Amino acid sequence: QTASLGLEAAEADEPEMHNYLQKMLAMLRTKGCPLMVMEFLDGATLRGRSASERFVACDEGLIRTLGGFLAMDSVLNNWDRLPALRTWPHKGNLDNVLITTSGEVVAIDQALQLLCEPQVRVKYFSALRAFADEVMQADSLDGEGLRRIKDAIRNQVMKWTGDAEKDAELQQHFVNKQDKDGNPDFGVPLADVASGHLLDGVRDIFSKIAVVRAEFVANKTAFVDNAKEFFTEVEGARQFERIEAGASFIEESLKVLESEESYKNVLQETLDQSIVHPGRVYTHSR
Repeated sequence: QTASLGLEAAEADEPEMHNYLQKMLAMLRTKGCPLMVMEFLDGATLRGRSASERFVACDEGLIRTLGGFLAMDSVLNNWDRLPALRTWPHKGNLDNVLITTSGEVVAIDQALQLLCEPQVRVKYFSALRAFADEVMQADSLDGEGLRRIKDAIRNQVMKWTGDAEKDAELQQHFVNKQDKDGNPDFGVPLADVASGHLLDGVRDIFSKIAVVRAEFVANKTAFVDNAKEFFTEVEGARQFERIEAGASFIEESLKVLESEESYKNVLQETLDQSIVHPGRVYTHSR
């Protein structure tokens, strides 16, 4: 109720944003879904000029950071950013990385996407292990995961020419076409050097995955208990069950990345146990 009232009283600078807020309000009232409020960051997404120029310059800081984001996204099945895994939508969502006016690279809107059906989890774990094998190869610049990311960038990130009039014309064309077939003719081709930086960023995390898993397991109970404190258990919503299942999913994903043997064990256990996790249900608490 408090969130609904606050949203209703909010003022927006643009008519489109006002309409968006009204739709969110309607969703709150009809579905009872949670509302997340995030800190405002002044900057632009990966589809903006700043990121474009840093891609062209093969900026190691930016691109290696993206690799780190991707590594952790793969643990969470957070498909809504860089589309590396074959089970993820090919377009991705480059708007879920912001470059602030100070140059900081920030990941936004990350979420654990829990897979409820065991057969679907097996398919995901197979895709995750295939990506891990690709990344850890010495020469992996032609792998499927990297190609998917390069295609997303080339189709969605415009290459600026420095000519104000021409750039304005290209940008308009880019904006009009980006949700259809993309704009590879006008986009940024990710150079091999930049691709290497991206894979190095992923390797930075994957190479430490055994340590990450050990630390997660040691703190798993506290992690689950802390997450539960942010929700009120409502009859029929099964939120606490989903939190526990989500923690187990993270642990399984970490095992898949840790070794081929652990990956095979996770697959077998998933099939043998055949656990179906509860789906997402929004229920009013009043």
